[in-house]
Amino acid sequence: IVIVNHHLYFADRATRLRGGSILPAHDVAIFDEAHAVEEIAIEFFSTAVSSARVGRIVDDSLSALQKAQNTGKAHSAKLANSAKELAFSFFSGFRGNSEGRARLTPADLSSQSRDHYHRLDSALEALVFSMELVDKEPLIESASERLKTLRSDFDKVLNPSNAKTVHWVENRSRSVLIGASPIDVRDRLRDGILFSVPSVIFTSATLSIDGD
Repeated sequence: IVIVNHHLYFADRATRLRGGSILPAHDVAIFDEAHAVEEIAIEFFSTAVSSARVGRIVDDSLSALQKAQNTGKAHSAKLANSAKELAFSFFSGFRGNSEGRARLTPADLSSQSRDHYHRLDSALEALVFSMELVDKEPLIESASERLKTLRSDFDKVLNPSNAKTVHWVENRSRSVLIGASPIDVRDRLRDGILFSVPSVIFTSATLSIDGD
C-alpha cells in the first residue's frame, strides 16, 4: 500500500504521459477528498511559464557552462544576462497593479509582447547552442533539457494549437506567470486513470454528481 497526496499522484500521471513514472505500478487507486481531483488535474495538465522560472533556469545554465568551459565565460555571462533582461521586458508587459489571476485574451498579446517573446526565445536558443559546443556532462545535459522544455512551454502558451484551453496571467509578489489550462480534463482523467488503472474508487463526504 502506497499513500500519497493528490499532487504526487498526478505528477506521476503527467510523467507517465511522457514515458516515465514516479510511483510503482498498481491495480487499485482510491481517491479520498475526490471533489478536489478535477482542480488538481487541471493544474497538472496546464502549461505555465514565469519570470522566476526563467531566472532559475538561466542561472543554472550559466553555472553549468562556466564549470564546463575553460574559455568563453564572459560570452556565456553575456548570453545569460541578455536572456534575463529580455525576460524582464517580456513579463513587465503583463505586470498588473494587484496580485491574482486574470484571463488572457489574444488582444493582450500585442505585437510588442510578441517581439519581446521572439527576442527572448532567440536568447534562450543561443544558450542551448552554447551548450552543444562543450563536452556533454550531466549538468550541461540537464540544463540544456530544461532550456528546451522552457522554450517549448513558451510556445504552447503563446502559440496555442488547441482551442479547448483558457489562457491566463497571474501576478505574484515576486514574479509573473502566464499559462494555458485545459477547459475540460475528462479525456485526460479517462485515459490517464480510469482506463489505465483496473480499479478506481472516488470517495468524498462532499462529492457531488450533476449538482446533487
